[in-house]
Amino acid sequence: SANVNPSKWPMVQWKSEIISKEELDARNIAYAPSYFKNADGNDVERTIFEFIRDYLGYKFEIQRVRLNGNAACGKTVNVAADFVNYGFSAPFNLTSGFAVLDEEGNVVSQTEAGDPRTFHKYAADNSSLDLLTHTMQADITLPDTSGKYYIALYMKNSMDSFVRFGNQVNYLNGYNVLATVEI
Repeated sequence: SANVNPSKWPMVQWKSEIISKEELDARNIAYAPSYFKNADGNDVERTIFEFIRDYLGYKFEIQRVRLNGNAACGKTVNVAADFVNYGFSAPFNLTSGFAVLDEEGNVVSQTEAGDPRTFHKYAADNSSLDLLTHTMQADITLPDTSGKYYIALYMKNSMDSFVRFGNQVNYLNGYNVLATVEI
């Protein structure tokens, strides 16, 4: 129709309408604690459009990392990572796990762990609006050669497109670095 005015469309309005933590809290909409901060830790304003864009899929943030065992050449250690999905959906067609990377970021070994299809924001049956904390865990064997290595978490699709976690986790060749070990 010739009388359609695109400036009246909701999406155009959302690009300038500011959303706040208080408004999201009042509506019981979960968001990552760091979302309203910039890289320097200063407060930043967000629009409704930005929020929908940034949370439409999945949005993971690591909460806690544990590395247990003897970090020595050829030894096995248990690595666990707790994380939350703040996004509106769970991922699909992804694999996940842990990797040991050398100093250049090359994969030395890799172990699948977790089932990304289950990494929902809330209970899959929507019975609760309590955020779920997911845990990925696996035993990994460290290399036989001494040196500096990185223990990393990954989620990727069959075309090796990786998921980058939302918080300030070092990211190396697609892998989210959890810890550095020198053996």
